[in-house]
Amino acid sequence: MGNGVMAIGPQLPRPSSTCDLVGSTALSTGMDPEHLRDVIASFQSRGSAAIRRYDRFVAKSLGDGILVYFVYPRAHEDEAERSVRAGLDIVEAMAELNAAIPRPLAVDWRI
Repeated sequence: MGNGVMAIGPQLPRPSSTCDLVGSTALSTGMDPEHLRDVIASFQSRGSAAIRRYDRFVAKSLGDGILVYFVYPRAHEDEAERSVRAGLDIVEAMAELNAAIPRPLAVDWRI
């Protein structure tokens, strides 16, 4: 294919990664369930947007995490750069989310 995009068949392994909300158990003991649900939904929304911005694939949102596939459904010549940029955007998005949550109930993002 052109434009630096290669087709990937189902027989090839899919490199993957997970992004988890650190401290969600502690958050759940100090926050009402509806507010915690909103925090997790915001985390998943912001993280997924950053992932998709670089043509990464969000396979699933499970609990307080996101499962990401790389090189699926297509691969790019600059896969490593796209993955790093997506990760950096996620870190930036989580800093914004941390600032929006009243202290001491801050969300800590780690990859």
